[in-house]
Amino acid sequence: MPQLDFSTYNPQIIWFTLCFAAIYLTSSFVILPRIRAIIAARKAVIDLDKSAAKKLERQIFEAQIKSEKLKREASNNYESKMDEMSRQISKEKDLALINLKKDLEEKTKKSRLDLKSLIEKSEIQAASAIQVLVQNIKTKILN
Repeated sequence: MPQLDFSTYNPQIIWFTLCFAAIYLTSSFVILPRIRAIIAARKAVIDLDKSAAKKLERQIFEAQIKSEKLKREASNNYESKMDEMSRQISKEKDLALINLKKDLEEKTKKSRLDLKSLIEKSEIQAASAIQVLVQNIKTKILN
């Protein structure tokens, strides 16, 4: 085995040192700076994304607050409109009931007057019919 031959031991150490130095220098001055740049760029993007996420989170929170405020206002507005409509309907209903009562009273009075006149007419007709009947009976009895 040539690796264990002591006559070639010094050149092997020199080549090992040269290769190690070349790999070390290449990785130190070429590969590692590129990796650091990539990592720094990624970190910058991540930080930018985090700040954008925080900004969006704040905007979402503000939008939720506005939304809840609008919901409360809409609910209050709805309730006030419903109360107002209820009062208006109640007033209209009361007014309609009053008008119906007036109409009913007027019709009742008119019906009573009509009944009185009909009763008077029927009494007059009954009296005249009785008189005619009495006269017919008298004439038949006397004849």
